[in-house]
Amino acid sequence: MTADHRTAALPAPASRDAAPLTPNQARLWFGERLHPGHPGHVVQRALALHGPPDVPALRRTLHLLTERHDILRTVYRGTAAGPRQRALPTVPDVLHTAGDHPGGPDEWIRQIRHRPFDLETGPVLRWDLLRTGASEHVLLLTVHHIAFDGVSMRLLFDELATAYAAFHHGTPPQLPPAPSFLDFARRTAGTRQADGALAYWTAALAGAGAAPALPHDFAPAGRGSGRAHARTFRVPDPARARLAALARQERCSPFMATLALFAALLCSCAAARDVVVAIPVAERAAPEHRRLVGFLVNLAPARVACAPHDTLPDLLARTREAVLGAAEHPLPYQQAVAAARTSGPGTGLVRAAFDLHPAPRTPRLPGLDVTERPVHPVATRFEVELHVQQRGDAWDGTFLVSADLFEADAADALADLFVALADRWTADPGLPLTAVEDGAHPEEDDA
Repeated sequence: MTADHRTAALPAPASRDAAPLTPNQARLWFGERLHPGHPGHVVQRALALHGPPDVPALRRTLHLLTERHDILRTVYRGTAAGPRQRALPTVPDVLHTAGDHPGGPDEWIRQIRHRPFDLETGPVLRWDLLRTGASEHVLLLTVHHIAFDGVSMRLLFDELATAYAAFHHGTPPQLPPAPSFLDFARRTAGTRQADGALAYWTAALAGAGAAPALPHDFAPAGRGSGRAHARTFRVPDPARARLAALARQERCSPFMATLALFAALLCSCAAARDVVVAIPVAERAAPEHRRLVGFLVNLAPARVACAPHDTLPDLLARTREAVLGAAEHPLPYQQAVAAARTSGPGTGLVRAAFDLHPAPRTPRLPGLDVTERPVHPVATRFEVELHVQQRGDAWDGTFLVSADLFEADAADALADLFVALADRWTADPGLPLTAVEDGAHPEEDDA
């Protein structure tokens, strides 16, 4: 790329000295070494492009984004002092184009997801453009999670829209300076954890059982394949509205309220009194981190107790306490889990995961009608996961269950049970959990 294609606001190159991995990155790096090519370590997003794309403008845009954000051209290598990361001095070509795929776009996306990344040689992201018709294409981003999180997705696609429009119209993109993730990793290396964090997690997880999140259909057989059965569903609008209103009344976020229902479902299915769920905790409190592309999400093993006599407000209060406690006592996931003296992350103590997040904005690209193309999940790192996406007033959920442990209909059953639980309990939040499980009503109990 010649100098006139660059923005005047590009930052000076960060130091090329190797940087340590952040604790969040180290968790994924070790996970990749244990399970090379695990599809659960991969993030994808697909856009359907209706109209002829300006491929030269797109290629220049993706080159610029990879140049601006050092984490997108970073490689990872083990050393005697531990894993280190270093940005490549040159910008790799990350756009690949293809004609029609015989298996169709969904099979094409699946095959690309299962194409492993080499963290030592890089790059750790790919952009693929598939022609699906005379003027129809799919643009697919595939990136290893070690370099990316949900906020990074929004930042990158916002910049993609700005730069593509500028290159398409023959003008230089005007983008703010991009902070360096590797500089962030160097500055935060060895940062002392908050006082009391280890003590908090030791107490919070004391006595937590290692029972399955759900009764298994199959016996565990060594290392899991990561394959998942999935079921997508929509939370009914009346139940969603009632839950949102109750959350506001109880000073809870939608995340806390939905997690409470998920915890109640797991406790009910497993006949357990509490459950430990891995939840994401963003580490972007500092203003300078809000435009940083990289992986800045920790997992926290939130423990939620569900007593049979609990009403929904009771459970919301307890879930709120667990989520706030996790946010106020940051500790790398591995250390928090180790505080309970369990066998390690993803096994033993923590067997379920939950997330709720807003749907990504669809970028506007000149000359194109752009729509989101769903990417169907195919992998899980836990026994069961629930992911909920907020798209305006609609809440779309996906249950994932490990194909190594459950029949395919387990995901369907969980989705149906969750919808029924949400509908019944939000309609009468004063009912105890046991009554909701039985589908009972107060007048039936009196009879």
